[in-house]
Amino acid sequence: MRLACDTFLIVTQEAFYCYPTRYCLLHSPQHSWGIRFFINGYHYSKILSSVIHIHGTLDDEMILGVNDVGQIANKKFAENSLYKQCLVKEEANKRFAQNKIQRVKDIIDQSGIICVFGMSIGETDKLWWQYIGKWLQTSKDHRLIIFIKHKSSGKRITTRERFLIEDNILEKFRERAGIKDEWEKIKSKIYIDRNGNIFNLPIALTSNE
Repeated sequence: MRLACDTFLIVTQEAFYCYPTRYCLLHSPQHSWGIRFFINGYHYSKILSSVIHIHGTLDDEMILGVNDVGQIANKKFAENSLYKQCLVKEEANKRFAQNKIQRVKDIIDQSGIICVFGMSIGETDKLWWQYIGKWLQTSKDHRLIIFIKHKSSGKRITTRERFLIEDNILEKFRERAGIKDEWEKIKSKIYIDRNGNIFNLPIALTSNE
């Protein structure tokens, strides 16, 4: 189980197919963060390996920018090597020389299920949507779960409204991923969870694990 912030959580398939009765977040000085789940009175722990901050953090190597040079409106900036490294996310990552992009791609390639949360399906992250779209096509068992936060008026959402929301997300993903001919086959492997509480977990602080 691995976490690539601020983009997606990549989990092993067995973590989804074991039907746990409840979850909690696990934290310890030795292992950082993990997830503990309970099945028939027994608990099992999955420790998150080191988090890859693909866009850096507030304290180190923070990256704000666009997906590619074509998204830079100012031609002088687009043609300037330094500005490209500052404005294009992939170029900035290369300049930092941490090999983060390839490391995350390697994790994706080895994964069976990817959960996306806290990430807009926008043009500035097209690199990742395209890569996930290709990944979905490499195995019939690959699954993508997109968690979305949708503000409502407080009234109960109708079936029509729910389907429209899901269709909008699916169409955005299809466009960003650049998928055409294989879309009907891939669409059934994508799940949309609206306002889900999967990450609303209690935190268990441990000192002996």
